[in-house]
Amino acid sequence: MEFQRLPKNRLESVGVSSSVIEKMVDDDKTLCIIADLANGLKHAKLRKSRSYLYPKLQRSGFIAEQGDIDAIVVLKDKVHIQFKNNNSIKPSTLVVSSDGKELGKAEDIALNAIDSWLRIAKAMEKYKIGDIP
Repeated sequence: MEFQRLPKNRLESVGVSSSVIEKMVDDDKTLCIIADLANGLKHAKLRKSRSYLYPKLQRSGFIAEQGDIDAIVVLKDKVHIQFKNNNSIKPSTLVVSSDGKELGKAEDIALNAIDSWLRIAKAMEKYKIGDIP
């Protein structure tokens, strides 16, 4: 079951239109971007964009502090980077719009989306629907 379906089902069970949740999501740019990314991955192509940005995951890479680099070896067709401490390397994936504009790092967007869902859960308290299972 989709994560968004849970609060919708609970609202409907107490007689509140699910359009309440839809509006909350539509009013939150981060949730719209996450919804678009999920739908794009689920359906292999995003036909309709909730954020109107048609976001996609662009490139993955790694981030490390310069001081953690032990050696850089340049070969004919490859570059090898050796690190002093592999635990200091952090993966990073960019999210870009259809026109190539960088929207942010996927991990930051995901964390912001969680915060948005927590705000929505707080706002739903006024409907006295209890905990969402």
